[in-house]
Amino acid sequence: GGGGGDPSSGGEGGGCGVEAETEFWCQCPPTLRLQPGPSERYGTPHSDKQYGHQDGEVNFWLPLTAYERTRTSLLVESAPGRGDYKPIDVPPGAMAAFHGTLCRHYAA
Repeated sequence: GGGGGDPSSGGEGGGCGVEAETEFWCQCPPTLRLQPGPSERYGTPHSDKQYGHQDGEVNFWLPLTAYERTRTSLLVESAPGRGDYKPIDVPPGAMAAFHGTLCRHYAA
């Protein structure tokens, strides 16, 4: 285990009882978007590259409430330019990652 010093620039970690150093970078400050629901105002399909984000960035979707309650989800295409949007289906409190810099996505 162990901490990694400056959380905005990296850290160290391990798994399965084996110590390993892993360097990672995170955006500081991070972009946080909240999508309240239910709503009739939906996002438009976009890739974050359209807003100047770098290719190596990863997006995370963390629903705080069940879809049945909010009727709000995040739809993501399976690969850049495909346009085959499907909702990310994870339960409240679970997290999914996707390549939002290149893959278009929108809240609905």
